[in-house]
Amino acid sequence: MNYVKLLLIPVVAVLFSVNVVAQSKIKVAEQSKKMSKGTNPGLTVNIPEADLKNVEKSWKKLMKKYSAKMSNSSGDLLAQGAEIKNISDMSMNVYANISKSGDGINMIVFFDLGGTYLSQSSHATEYKVAEKIVYNFAVKAATEAVEGQLKEAEKALSELEKDRSKLEKENEGLENDIDKYNNSIKNAENTIDNNVKTINKKNEDIANQDKVVADIKERLKKIK
Repeated sequence: MNYVKLLLIPVVAVLFSVNVVAQSKIKVAEQSKKMSKGTNPGLTVNIPEADLKNVEKSWKKLMKKYSAKMSNSSGDLLAQGAEIKNISDMSMNVYANISKSGDGINMIVFFDLGGTYLSQSSHATEYKVAEKIVYNFAVKAATEAVEGQLKEAEKALSELEKDRSKLEKENEGLENDIDKYNNSIKNAENTIDNNVKTINKKNEDIANQDKVVADIKERLKKIK
């Protein structure tokens, strides 16, 4: 198995994700969309790489900073009684429609100023404030999503490096074993060579001794 390729997989995945975010520059635009209170102007934004549950959780957390009470309103997240002073001195209801879109999230935010909804044409100054809120939220959500992927990729990279280190250590031990076995084999071969020479010499000695024994037997027969 090619461990270099394995190590590159999570890194490439993260670089791809970051590249997607870079190519998908976050933009906030005004659109009239149908929501729980009819069709109204809202601020729409696409959040690349983000997860639906995480975006919803983060949006609720942000709205609670504006002292809003969170609830659901026919598919919309309702932040009731939000106090956003740079938009209005009065508390307002903020509706957010959050849905999965491709590899990211589509989000539309409606600011109910009390009888009228925030729009660029009617509330130019206030619109810029709302636009900044939505934009900053989207950038933060997308960044956190990719950072989460980076964390997982780094964790996978660390595991792969540990696996590689373990295999390298195992190979080092096996190579040491092979060296020991090779030395043992070499010693055994040398011993065998020496034994063969000794056996050949013993064969000669045995042959000579056989003659001695045979001669003595012959001499013994002659005595009788």
